[in-house]
Amino acid sequence: MLKIIACDDDVAFQDNLHRMINRWSAETGTAVDVALVTRGEDLLARHAASRADIIMLDMIMPLVNGMDTARELRQSDTAVRLVFLTSSPEFALESYEVRAFDYLLKPVTYERAAQLLDARDPACRPRLWHQEH
Repeated sequence: MLKIIACDDDVAFQDNLHRMINRWSAETGTAVDVALVTRGEDLLARHAASRADIIMLDMIMPLVNGMDTARELRQSDTAVRLVFLTSSPEFALESYEVRAFDYLLKPVTYERAAQLLDARDPACRPRLWHQEH
């Protein structure tokens, strides 16, 4: 089962993302467990209680933003696949700092979400992964 946590303060966007994930699950026959949260603190608590395979995180949120949440997440988990969801490309370079797997610009299409979910093969190279040599 693929465990996903999606964190976004826009509930309408979350609902749409959840529908896309469920559609992908039905089309591929892949079981998914999706947790939806609206705050970075909730994401961290949920992930600590039950580790996710993929974390989808909005960059711009009230109180604690996505980058600060990602920094805290990376202190305890360097392996989870981290994907930023945002309406602004301005934070893409900063996402290298936390070894983001991908950076999706809103609105996210089903095709783009499915491409991300299909990229589960460990040999698949992440788009924004910063590799140390």
